[in-house]
Amino acid sequence: MDNNYSIGNRTCSNRYLVIINVIITLLGVGLYAINQMYLKDHLEVKFFHCYFNDILAGLLIIAYINLLFILVEKSQYCLKRLWSILAVNVVIGFFWEFITPFYRHNSITDNYDLFAYIFGGSLYYIVIKVSNCYI
Repeated sequence: MDNNYSIGNRTCSNRYLVIINVIITLLGVGLYAINQMYLKDHLEVKFFHCYFNDILAGLLIIAYINLLFILVEKSQYCLKRLWSILAVNVVIGFFWEFITPFYRHNSITDNYDLFAYIFGGSLYYIVIKVSNCYI
C-alpha cells in the first residue's frame, strides 16, 4: 500500500492519499454530528436544516469512494478530475432526490439538494488541489 501515485512532476504516496481522505471523512462526519446534535436545535437557519448535510454528503461520498479504491490497491481509479467528481455526485444526487422518493415514502425531492451534492464534490476537489495531490 506504499505505492507512489505520479502527478506530473509530483509524487504522492498512497499513504498520504489515505491520510487526506481519512481527515476529510473524519471532519465531515464530525461536522455532520455537530449539525445534527447542536446547530439544527439552536439555530433557525434553513441552510443547516436543509443543505449542510447534503454538502457534506457530496464531499464524503467522494472521499469514501477514493478510500475504497486505495484500500483495494486500485488508486489509479481514484476520482481526481473535477468532471468525474461532479458526474458521480450528479448521478448519486439524482438517485437520492428523484428515485428514492418512489420507494421511501418519508423522502422528498428537493432540486436544491442536487446543487448541494455538487458543491460538496467541488469542495472535495478544492481540498485535494490545495493539498497538492491528485491533480
